[in-house]
Amino acid sequence: MDKTANHQLSPMRCPHSLAEVDLFGPGAQEHWYEAYPILHREAPVVHLPGEGLIPGTDAYILTKYEDIDRVVKDPVRFPPTLTLAVEQLLASGVPPEEAPRTNAMIASMASLRPNNALYRSHRQELTDPWVGPGSTRHTAMITRFVDQLIDNWIDRGEVEFIGEFARPLPQFVMASVLG
Repeated sequence: MDKTANHQLSPMRCPHSLAEVDLFGPGAQEHWYEAYPILHREAPVVHLPGEGLIPGTDAYILTKYEDIDRVVKDPVRFPPTLTLAVEQLLASGVPPEEAPRTNAMIASMASLRPNNALYRSHRQELTDPWVGPGSTRHTAMITRFVDQLIDNWIDRGEVEFIGEFARPLPQFVMASVLG
């Protein structure tokens, strides 16, 4: 199957300058590969006036990996939005389960992992055995699933790759990991 960008069917024209980049316009997904080099070069931080989480605030999009990496790895200087919400909830003195506009996730964070150190410890406890340092223990199981999936179509000469490999593989692996 030949996969190419279908610019003719997109309701948006392919951007050639920063003024033509609209990440949220209809058809924008057809032009991401053309838009990102423009953004990297001319607007590594995209400012979205009035689009913040709270009315009257602005939002920002980082487009360069290096900038995203720096922000994600420095939660003290760039606190995650959820961290700020938990801090505000705890400072209010209202029990999390009684606070207005507080969902179960925020309430559980306030009680189980109210600061960055506890959040990080909790995340590592949950993920490291599966996707972090402990992930290598799953190599044989993953290889077995890969072999089984390939055996289903190897003699046919062609395969519908997404449906017969890319989609079921992570489903089988996660089902096995989670039990």
